[in-house]
Amino acid sequence: MATLNKKDKELIKKARELLKKRKSKFTGTASIIMSNKGNIYEGINLGVENPSAVCAEPIAIGEMMTKGERKINTIVAIQKKGVVSPCGVCRQLLYSLDLGNPWVIISNKEKIKLNNLLPKAFQ
Repeated sequence: MATLNKKDKELIKKARELLKKRKSKFTGTASIIMSNKGNIYEGINLGVENPSAVCAEPIAIGEMMTKGERKINTIVAIQKKGVVSPCGVCRQLLYSLDLGNPWVIISNKEKIKLNNLLPKAFQ
């Protein structure tokens, strides 16, 4: 684990701003990705009252990939209660897509490398 730096705190701030902009009663999570090139990508979850909900992290990943990037430096997800760790499905997705071993911000104070957050991932 590592403590957050200034850029990490800026990503949290951007995620909070994105969450405030959302209009749907069904979206409760925002995610921000900083790619290895330093570009920022955003996503909000598409939570609906059925099993077809989509988390915010895959939305941000999709935006990044459509722009031709394949490596993540840092990712954060946030809800009204604050920074949240990605769910297990999103952790596995990050791993399976081979997007590097990004930093995952897990609180307002700490971040951890994906491989440490998801040890012994399904291959």
